[in-house]
Amino acid sequence: MLPKKFRTPGHLVFQVISKGKSLQVPLYVLKHLALDKVVLAKDERLKANIYFSVLVSKKISKKATVRNLLKRRVLEAIKKALDSNKPNGFYAFMLKKEILKADFKQICESVEKNLQ
Repeated sequence: MLPKKFRTPGHLVFQVISKGKSLQVPLYVLKHLALDKVVLAKDERLKANIYFSVLVSKKISKKATVRNLLKRRVLEAIKKALDSNKPNGFYAFMLKKEILKADFKQICESVEKNLQ
């Protein structure tokens, strides 16, 4: 599991989705927003240089266990990708239905490639 300090705070996820730049990948849509583009509350400060969120719609699967499995796989792929490179900013992974057919190795390769 990804440490809590790297997870996007709930109130900032909407900003990342609405203002972030999109990258269409077969398995997911990746939204990226630079740290200086985020509007924070007066006394709010960021704890890290990189934040992630993984969004899985009920359109992908009605079962929560399947959606949670997909989130865990993507978060673990992110964790492995962070070992080799250190990007900055906010990232939101919006998963597509095609990710159900992908194995963990494909997810890892895709995440590693797109976080450079």
